[in-house]
Amino acid sequence: MADSSPDRANDDKLSDDKGQLSPFSLTEFFTHYLKVQSSSKGQQSPLNAAEIMEHAAPSMVRFDTYLLGIIPYTSGSGFFVASDTDHLHSCEIATASHVNDSAKSAWVTTHDGTVHQAILEKSDKAHGLDIYQLQGVEHPDKDCNALTLASSEPRVAEPVIAIGAAGEKNIFGFGGATAKEPKFHVGNAVGMLKRDAIEITFEEGEDMARPIVMTIPDIAANGYSGGPLLDNGGKVKGVTTAGNGKLSYQESLEFLRSDLNSIHNDK
Repeated sequence: MADSSPDRANDDKLSDDKGQLSPFSLTEFFTHYLKVQSSSKGQQSPLNAAEIMEHAAPSMVRFDTYLLGIIPYTSGSGFFVASDTDHLHSCEIATASHVNDSAKSAWVTTHDGTVHQAILEKSDKAHGLDIYQLQGVEHPDKDCNALTLASSEPRVAEPVIAIGAAGEKNIFGFGGATAKEPKFHVGNAVGMLKRDAIEITFEEGEDMARPIVMTIPDIAANGYSGGPLLDNGGKVKGVTTAGNGKLSYQESLEFLRSDLNSIHNDK
């Protein structure tokens, strides 16, 4: 995606020489937040949310978990995605690892309302990601509508869109992905922060030093966990993992790409 202000990115100590996001401290973040709020308007082409949603909605799935196998407990999002070498011919589903606690199998509902079993293909708890393989699909190249990966992490102040199967909290107080159609929120990528600086519950085995993408405002509604963060071309920039009401956090594209490529390199 073209940036009309490349000099600003290159001069910004929060990004590298290509304008990519890089880890920084909380003090630097809040200073940069004010800078982005005042300078980003009009400097990036606006997101065409309607077109992106039309493109991405068929790629979305909903994960559901149950108590005793029958009582709805938690739910979250996932999406069909292709590795750099797969060329859209598989039915891999990316999600955040806390959505299913890396269960070996899970039930997913695809965009057409069909329920399928999905088998865990790769668990990467260190980086907060799981990759599942959808079962029982005869024509994966036609039926799975895989999204493609962007070429790089979000640029500072780049407009992004988070998509998820949003819903309300259930009686247990957990966010439920109850909506029949995926929803979206639009925001801006602001920076990256090390995981151990984010005040959200950590999972056993997490790499607490890994970078997490931050977006403003909080675009992670109930049920968005595991959904994609997309750029203006509808390509994947990250995977939503949490939000705190003001900011939302996404797992890095770098780790998602590595996980997907490792699966296909092993085949």
